[in-house]
Amino acid sequence: MNELELSKRPLERAELARFKKLERTIEKGLKTFYEVGRALEEIRDTRLYRDSHVSFEAYCRDKWGMSKTHVNRQILAAQAVDTLEAAGEKMLDVKEAYVRPITKLPVERQREAWNMAVERHGGADKLTRIGVDEVVKELMAEGKMEIIQKTPAAPPTPYQTKFVNQTRLVQGLRDFCKYHHIKMPKEVFDYIKRFR
Repeated sequence: MNELELSKRPLERAELARFKKLERTIEKGLKTFYEVGRALEEIRDTRLYRDSHVSFEAYCRDKWGMSKTHVNRQILAAQAVDTLEAAGEKMLDVKEAYVRPITKLPVERQREAWNMAVERHGGADKLTRIGVDEVVKELMAEGKMEIIQKTPAAPPTPYQTKFVNQTRLVQGLRDFCKYHHIKMPKEVFDYIKRFR
């Protein structure tokens, strides 16, 4: 099933239940980045936002007041915690800001950077974001690690492009009418919206 078909298909009952559960996780855990990052990642990857929003970015902005950059940081930090835990690290009560610097590194090198930072600061409980950031910068400066290249965002689906263009058209028409003091019949706007 392609993205266009998926975005037009309404959420099934099980998907809707899962979506609501993930949103409750986000509401309860806005202070615990790991659960929030994992919930946001699942909502993004399974496109559970599609009933109410055209894009994941719009969903995060409207529902949670989070920018795309912040959401990506949350998701990358949660993924880094998963990587470190899978390698045997204890990641209890770690802050997102402490993990964020290692997300710049390839997954296979994140544990090395984390262990160096923990060792240098005398334990994970004494770690700071600046300390982790310094280790990452040192490793990159020594040439031991290359900064990971961020993949560009996927191009918008035809459905998203059509929706955005229609939204801009309607808004532009409203602004034009308002500026020129023209009373446009509501039916004109309804007619344009019908093609979404």
